[in-house]
Amino acid sequence: GDPLRQPNELIPTLLSPVGDIFDKLGFFELVLNLKSRTIEELFLEKETSTLDALKLKWRISNVMLDRFFKPFLEGIYLTTLEEQSSRMLFFVLKMFGEDSVSLPKGGIGAIADQLASAAQDAGTEIRLNTTVVEVVSNEDKTFTVVAKQGKRIQSDAVVIATDGMIAERLISQLDGFESLKELPSQPQRSVGCLYYGFKGEPPVKEPILILNGIGDARGKPE
Repeated sequence: GDPLRQPNELIPTLLSPVGDIFDKLGFFELVLNLKSRTIEELFLEKETSTLDALKLKWRISNVMLDRFFKPFLEGIYLTTLEEQSSRMLFFVLKMFGEDSVSLPKGGIGAIADQLASAAQDAGTEIRLNTTVVEVVSNEDKTFTVVAKQGKRIQSDAVVIATDGMIAERLISQLDGFESLKELPSQPQRSVGCLYYGFKGEPPVKEPILILNGIGDARGKPE
């Protein structure tokens, strides 16, 4: 629970088996610290790994890491705490502490639908199934986007929002960024998402996030 927003959850939170009293005090101190600072200040702080920030600065135990922070944060960033940024840790925790977390009634896809609808109402044309193979910078400081189907689109600006390998290939074609072609390929991580269903009433009806906090056994086959 969050005793700062739900005072009646103070005792259950202190008595919960997730971490000891020192973990809870350290986490409470961290939350208060984040509430007193702006997002801009958080991103100006010296960056470390999330693991170092939690263990060395905020004195979080391995038990608390295994039962809460690892399943929670690794489920968000799909990588280990050693590879996560302390700045993003502070940002996420601050956002979770600012207000309630929710999902659209129509599912997470409703967010994209809402953005697309607003863009189209403003006169934006959205093209799907159009693979971009090249971005050309023109002498007049405009750009030409070349699609696989042969279509060429003129633009004053281009936003490249795709996975790292494709973004690197497209950007390296632009003047001044040719050196990107010489960089070694960055490691990629594939992930999957499984949805489970069961018959009968759900075991939990409250709007809470359930984490798999069984530590080292998490993610290993039976």
